[in-house]
Amino acid sequence: MKVLVKTMQKLIDTSADKAVVEVAYRSAVQKIDRLGVKNYIHANKASRKKSQLTRLLNSYVKAD
Repeated sequence: MKVLVKTMQKLIDTSADKAVVEVAYRSAVQKIDRLGVKNYIHANKASRKKSQLTRLLNSYVKAD
């Protein structure tokens, strides 16, 4: 899960294309949802991580 957040951050730092960042976001959210549903992580932690990724994405979109 740490890799998902770091990948998003790396894409944002390198000023990747907006579409690429959004695809990475959707993929990360799907994986985090799966981890939460299968109880690999607590549901609240999954929600918190998705929220963090959403804030990263929104800050990137506003910066453009």
